[in-house]
Amino acid sequence: MQGHIRKRTHTTKTGKKTVRWYVVVDIGKTLDGKRRQKWHGGYASRGDAEQARAELVSGIYTGTYIEPSGITLGGWITDHWLACIAARAKRTTIASYMANLRHHVLPTIGGLRLHELTAAHLDALYADLLRNGRINGSGGLRPRTVGNIHMLVHLAIADACSAGIIRRNVAEDAHPPRRTRAAKQPIRAWDTNELAHFLGSVAADHLQALWHLAALTGMRRGEIAALRWRNLDLTQSRIAVAESRTRVGTETITSTPKNGAARTVDLDPGTVEIMKRHRRRQSLASLDGHVFVYPNGSPLRPDYLSERFLRLAAKTDLPRIRFHDLRHTHATIALRAGVPVHVVAQRLGHANASMTLAVYAHVMPGQQATAARQIADLLTASATTEASGVPHSRAG
Repeated sequence: MQGHIRKRTHTTKTGKKTVRWYVVVDIGKTLDGKRRQKWHGGYASRGDAEQARAELVSGIYTGTYIEPSGITLGGWITDHWLACIAARAKRTTIASYMANLRHHVLPTIGGLRLHELTAAHLDALYADLLRNGRINGSGGLRPRTVGNIHMLVHLAIADACSAGIIRRNVAEDAHPPRRTRAAKQPIRAWDTNELAHFLGSVAADHLQALWHLAALTGMRRGEIAALRWRNLDLTQSRIAVAESRTRVGTETITSTPKNGAARTVDLDPGTVEIMKRHRRRQSLASLDGHVFVYPNGSPLRPDYLSERFLRLAAKTDLPRIRFHDLRHTHATIALRAGVPVHVVAQRLGHANASMTLAVYAHVMPGQQATAARQIADLLTASATTEASGVPHSRAG
């Protein structure tokens, strides 16, 4: 049961010869006593085959050997893996996964059998994506994008290992490009005067309440498009942000907010009055109780909000920003007004305050200067006490 190495030479249609090395191991006997053998390969060198032989024989002796199956990487991902992750990921996440795999992975290595897939295959794939990975043929993908694809491939193969289809995750030995930090894009936001000017300019728009709500709460466009009257408590002046509308392919679906958690956002009295007026004017025929709808009562597409906002903003002389930048505007105005970071994080639906700080720290100028003065004042007071001979108080 030691296994042995076999060399085979293949000749292509063009006459080119390639050498591949295979490992042949005994995996037991059939019911009628005949010896069963399995071939593994082909490896580019005898050294690679010898290493594989040692691992395979060790697996047979220890009971960890897994007999190769005919399932390909593409077959595993499309026919099995999606069902594995359906309970662990949102539909939008799965759609993103599959778009990356179908565009960048499966056309190249999807036809390889899982047990034949090697780290060298993955390294070659990543190198090609860096050179010509763009779908439109205009060049390569960024290292960070290729790194994300590697993480996705690693996850899919790891689940194949857990399912007992293969023994080892070859992505562990691959060499994806270093994930460089993407250059941080400057945040675009209006100041209070600019925001007030815009809200005044859309006072007669049929979605005036929507623009006001977005600016005064920092809600995401998908959250606003999914908002229903049952989640809006105008008596208690608060909104339960529990749903979000998102586009998946050609379909718009309703799911949980971005981080998967619902949150409560308090409203100011002015916003409450605007929402009350909007409710009185809205047709009772709105479908499913959505707060903002098309004339036929169906809920708004998130893309429509972005498109209409750009058209309305273009009619003013204000700096050009996107609909999403109303969220940035809300956050920057709040932080500059001294609202605690953790409160802003709660309103925005960030997972924690550190995320808010990472995005908006630059809009809170002077905090380090304040800290420097406070530390210096404490040291000065301590030095004065020391010079006056007054003894320090000691705990205990």
